[in-house]
Amino acid sequence: MGEQFAGFVLAPRVSKLQELVDMGLALAYRMRRNPVVSASARLSLGQEMGAVFGTWTIRTWLDATERVLREAQEQGELLPQVDVAESAWVFSAAWTGVQVYSHTLAGREDLEERVCALFEHLLPSVAVPAVLGRLVIDPARAAEVALEGERLAAEAGEPAGLGGVGARA
Repeated sequence: MGEQFAGFVLAPRVSKLQELVDMGLALAYRMRRNPVVSASARLSLGQEMGAVFGTWTIRTWLDATERVLREAQEQGELLPQVDVAESAWVFSAAWTGVQVYSHTLAGREDLEERVCALFEHLLPSVAVPAVLGRLVIDPARAAEVALEGERLAAEAGEPAGLGGVGARA
């Protein structure tokens, strides 16, 4: 299952909420174009797969999402009432649901657009308005971020995949 998160580096972003958006868009882009990433996602979603492969993939995604949201909170990007752990769970579970629906209904052809719609609906409930207005939530950004991550991974000598979920310094 680790193939889903191997060999991808996301450059740190000034805005941690932009980093969260970029993580989601990059994974959506790679899921549509990398058969290993796509297969890993499908396998990790099977109800019996947790018993066979463990919960590593889901836990890794949850932890990365929570880390980025916590950094956003520390930078003052989140509304004061936001529960970071709960928000990480909701964002992660909702992203997975979007991926499953897109796969089932459109063969993932609309995945980047659907991920953008997800962020456009969820981010207003956690982001301070000034930060929300500066975020770039655009399907075209998915390719840009994913290719940047692949280039950074290659420069670091990491194998191809989608790893290191989240930014690296």
